[in-house]
Amino acid sequence: MAFFTNAEGNFFIQSERAEPFEWLTCTGVGDIELPKGDRTAVYCPDPLQSGRFKIDGFIRGTPGAGTYSLTKPLASVFNFLLEQDCAFQGRINWVCRGQRQDTTNYEVAVIMHNSEMSRQRIPAPVINEGTNEARVTTEADVSFQLLQVLYPLTVARQTVVNAAAGNAVYFLPQQCEDRCGAARGLAKYGIIGLDGPAGYLYESEIKKTANGGSAWSATPTDPYTFGGNTSQVLLLETASGIRYIVFRGAAVAGAPAECGISDDEGVTWNNVTIGSVNGQYITSYTLVGANIVVGASGGYIYVSTDFGLTWTAQESGSETTETIRAIAFYDNNTGYAVCDANVVLKTSNAGGDWATATGPAVATNLHSLGINDKGHVFVGNNAAQLWVSMDGAVSWTLRTSFSGGSIDWISFDPTANYIGALIYNNTTPRGYLYRTEDGGATWPVVPNMPNNAGLNGGFICDPNHIFVVGEPVGGTTFIATTLPA
Repeated sequence: MAFFTNAEGNFFIQSERAEPFEWLTCTGVGDIELPKGDRTAVYCPDPLQSGRFKIDGFIRGTPGAGTYSLTKPLASVFNFLLEQDCAFQGRINWVCRGQRQDTTNYEVAVIMHNSEMSRQRIPAPVINEGTNEARVTTEADVSFQLLQVLYPLTVARQTVVNAAAGNAVYFLPQQCEDRCGAARGLAKYGIIGLDGPAGYLYESEIKKTANGGSAWSATPTDPYTFGGNTSQVLLLETASGIRYIVFRGAAVAGAPAECGISDDEGVTWNNVTIGSVNGQYITSYTLVGANIVVGASGGYIYVSTDFGLTWTAQESGSETTETIRAIAFYDNNTGYAVCDANVVLKTSNAGGDWATATGPAVATNLHSLGINDKGHVFVGNNAAQLWVSMDGAVSWTLRTSFSGGSIDWISFDPTANYIGALIYNNTTPRGYLYRTEDGGATWPVVPNMPNNAGLNGGFICDPNHIFVVGEPVGGTTFIATTLPA
């Protein structure tokens, strides 16, 4: 175990989201405080002693903002502590060796999201006698919204007894023990959706894990009426249990799109048709509050307001007939969908109306979509280009590009929508995972990705635990997860 000293710490700031972090020289950072909210005892009468009460539980109050302080000498150069008026991202790296100003050189790091000065001051700026001199400093008290810890990552492949391609993966969030059930660890309970072996009349497998992927077991029955590949998977948890919702991602002649719903971990399934267009299939989904919105072939978008039991068309191929490849919402009203042929759709009223927006790159198919905490829209295409729009899909900037292949998945950590990941498949194909630590300004590769034949999808449990699935390698399904190095 390595212990750090405060002399190994380095403070960085990101004041503009399109720019990476920069080292703030000669700056000290005071205590970082993370309030958790007051824990208030709840009392009930003691049945054994009249006039006495006993603690019957606790209620946790809403936590306030985190705080820290900054100290920096006053000099004849720009002083960040005095001049910064807008919110910024603060970051501390700890590292024993190497360049301090290199943001990627760290053993562990913390990011203080949405930091903002709450008080600025110059303590004791003038002395009244000449017996001593002291360096004039500037100080600032800072409040922030959320702290996240980052580690360098390693990637490990997991074992799945199956020969099919993995297309999608989903995990439930961490959960403390309560009166509804036992505790659940981070990245412990999840499912993956797989291709079937051949044709349409076969058992489509959904595999589940309750131990973080140490063992994956297949659900016993087929979730679809006609079989078919599973393109997307989703878990919804209520007080009464966990609902599986999985979507068929292959066309069936003479049958519309379909999802399977199970409330008993895949033992039995309710087969639900989506729309009435024969030969249609589902490519993507997103959650908008309690609603599920899916994108389909033919330019269709459907919404379910009852957890998958019924579906209503929001868009029926009037804006485009191109296949929708990815769909995502920034908030409960503003959403985007990306399609083949450089088509981008946008809604500003929760999907009540969809309209064509500007696409980033003509003569390309758009494969992936992610939105960060500022509403910046990131799109990947089959030309291996990553584009970003910071004005709601009016204009686009090329953020990064690779030599051939495609960017097939983009997602941001749902806690802060700041740490993100993408999948790049080269022309071989071989898949690589990239993680942004600065809200999408830069995208360094996650090293040592195991050998694979192309990655199809992923899921971010938190900034340090990212699962990816892909084509079979060595005769078995490929699934791998990142871990703190």
